[in-house]
Amino acid sequence: MSFQISPGHVMTTPEAAEALGLRPHQFEYLLRNKFLPEAAIRVGGRRLFTQEEITNLRTILAAKNQRVGANCGCGPKEVKSC
Repeated sequence: MSFQISPGHVMTTPEAAEALGLRPHQFEYLLRNKFLPEAAIRVGGRRLFTQEEITNLRTILAAKNQRVGANCGCGPKEVKSC
């Protein structure tokens, strides 16, 4: 699914997780354990992600999936089931 947001709009953690094709708890885990960079904006303790940050996170996740897939013989789409 191609999730688009308008320029200047920010996404909450659940919205960003959906845009990245992750479940919110998976995304939270990756953020909490420093596998992904934190959002630059926090309001009231909530992370808010910009379109630029979502694009950056997609690039990071794609690179990580390719490295993991290369190690186990899976392609990027199959990494979640490895």
